[in-house]
Amino acid sequence: MLGSFWRRALCQVQCCQRTETNKQVAQAIEESWQEEMSKLLKMTEVLDLFSSDIQVVTAEEIAERLRISRPTAFRYVKELTAAGFLEKLGGRYALGARVIELEYQFRHSNPVLQASSIPMRELSDMTSCGVFLAIMLGEKIFNAHIESTRDGLTLATFGRGRPLPLFRGAASKMILAHCSTSRLRVLYEAHAQEPDVRAIADTFPAFQKHFREIRKRGYYISRSEVDEGVIGVSAFIEGSSCSLVLVLDAVREQWMSDIGCARLVVDHAKRISERIAKASAD
Repeated sequence: MLGSFWRRALCQVQCCQRTETNKQVAQAIEESWQEEMSKLLKMTEVLDLFSSDIQVVTAEEIAERLRISRPTAFRYVKELTAAGFLEKLGGRYALGARVIELEYQFRHSNPVLQASSIPMRELSDMTSCGVFLAIMLGEKIFNAHIESTRDGLTLATFGRGRPLPLFRGAASKMILAHCSTSRLRVLYEAHAQEPDVRAIADTFPAFQKHFREIRKRGYYISRSEVDEGVIGVSAFIEGSSCSLVLVLDAVREQWMSDIGCARLVVDHAKRISERIAKASAD
């Protein structure tokens, strides 16, 4: 009997040891994953450095702007260059051709874009106005797709791919109105002192109420919030992190009522949502 007891005890000890080993392995994997994710985020920050004003950068400039060591910056540019995201030009680096490839893949494979293109084109033809699809990525909101007729109005400042003001304009406010309370709080606390936020509210409860009312209404109309003299009418596209925006000027507003525009945008946003749901089901 004692022999059987000690055998069972030994098995329990070995099981505990294996469990502890598994915990250590799992912890090591988790730490390695977090390290790789942190590295990936930093590498995407390298790509974010480029703009129409900054077309080439050196590894030293990357290290300085991202506050990382020079060896780390050189390692990042080496890996990004090998993957095609950067192109080396002498001692400087520019965006590489892989970015163009991914942009093409995004336009032709993203379900939201695929579901949006026809309704957006129909809405633009119907109103002779510009129609925008805005999407949120992290703390950035930008136009992912634009439809306009030959004489349709387009935004003078913010074209496709360029970040919009986060707290101004029909596109951004409609998306923020559909963020969770916790997400909205994080954004408020990070930007509470900025003029655009203070123009909305001085406290988070008032800030949250502003966006709750937009969400309840189902549409938002902005006037000169992004471009002077430009009116934006937006609705949220359910099943996505996007808003649909009709863009018009004061001339067109004379023969298009606010409520009429809002109903059109809401209806087309609903159509896009249904197309997204159908594509997901298929």
